[in-house]
Parts: sequence; structure tokens; C-alpha cells
Amino acid sequence: MRKRFLAISLTISAGIGSALAAGAEAGGSEAPAMPPATVVEATHPLDASGDAALLERIAAVARAMKTMQGTFVKHTFNPGMQDDPVVTKGKFAIAVPDKYNLVETKPDEPEYRKRTCSDGASIAEIEQISSELEPDTHVRAVGDADVELRRVLACVRGDFTQLKADFSVMAAVAPKPADGSTVTLTPTNADVAHDLTKVEIRLDAACHASAIELVQPSGTRILVRIDGAEYDRPIAADTFSMPGNNLPSGK
Repeated sequence: MRKRFLAISLTISAGIGSALAAGAEAGGSEAPAMPPATVVEATHPLDASGDAALLERIAAVARAMKTMQGTFVKHTFNPGMQDDPVVTKGKFAIAVPDKYNLVETKPDEPEYRKRTCSDGASIAEIEQISSELEPDTHVRAVGDADVELRRVLACVRGDFTQLKADFSVMAAVAPKPADGSTVTLTPTNADVAHDLTKVEIRLDAACHASAIELVQPSGTRILVRIDGAEYDRPIAADTFSMPGNNLPSGK
């Protein structure tokens, strides 16, 4: 289970507020740093410390959202290689409460493509390394098979009700309101703490997630930048189709 959570964290994050249109540029190998923030001491109804009003605003935005779609760029910084991160890109679509579609590609491997999707009843992972090889496909029932992925998506969605089961939550406001805010998650679950030291969710002034950073005990840092996100726009039903269900090749 722990290894699977790490793998899923590396797969996303967009995709990891509320929810993850293709072709975003990585913007160079240097990922943006989290903005400085000022912690406001308060108590949140969800037993979280920090700015209670801010947390409630973020949660309200999350509760109102029905769909989210966009692109993401992920930088993975490994210990000793901080200046040479592994960069991947992807696109995502999420329909609340339980449908999602994530497609990840590698700029330096044009034929690589990994799709992870759920129609609410099943989860499928389809990974293709080369056009000369058949894709590796796995389909399972939802539940334990994607609990870790749903946890990461809860970070994107700002779903503190779900996250409080495994993390303490602290909100911090940026010195300039236009810079938005940061929510820091610290694991309280021993299994999660084995894999994660902390998670930082950067939000814009509208309380939408713009970046997520996962820090592991090994020193590895995974930074996912969410680009071009659109909210509450219709998403074609076949976006969440399982393999074999006449899925369009573009999905």
C-alpha cells in the first residue's frame, strides 16, 4: 500500500482543492518555489489549526465545484540531483464525486503515455512505453485499489473532510493577498508518515489549487504545477470510459 501511494504521487497530483487541456510547457527545469506565508493561529471546525476563515473559504469553493479539468507539469527532485529534476506533463479531468481521468506523458519519451481513470465503479491503469508494444492494462474495482490516488486528488480539491483522517491541517496567508495562500498537511497516520513528511498546497486568491508539493522522508520533493484549470464546464462522458468501452484514441 505504501509503495503504491508513492507511485501514484509520482504519477500525478494534477494531480494531487478541487480536481486536474493538454500542451502546457514545463517552463524550464526550475520549478517555482512556494511563496512565503504568514501563519494565523486559530482553530478550524475540522480540528485543524491555522486561519479558520481561510480554511472555510477553501472548503466552500471545493464543495461548490462539480468538475475540474486542465493540465499539469510535475517536477521530481531527487536527493543530490536538485538541479536536474525529472519532468513530466499531463492533462486531467475530474467529475465530483468519484470520476477522474489522468493522462501523463514524458517530454523526453515521445511514445510514453500513462492513463489512470475511474468511472466511479472501476479504476483502470493503461501504460504504453512504445508504439511497438501492447499497453500494460490493469482494471480493478474502486476501493483499496485507488485510495491513495483519491487522497492526492483530495489535496487538489481542498477536501479537508477527507484529508483530516490522515493529516493535521494548517492554513497560512501570503504577505500579499494577490499571492493567495498555502495549506500545509502534516501526517498523523503512521503509514502515511512513512512515505510523506508533509504536503503543501498552494492556492490562488480565488482559493483554487495552483501547485502541490509532496516532501518524502528520503528528501525527494515532488512539485506539481496545475495550469489552465477550468471549473464546472461539461466533460464528455466517455472521458471516464474503461478500456474496451470504445474510448476515443485522443483520451
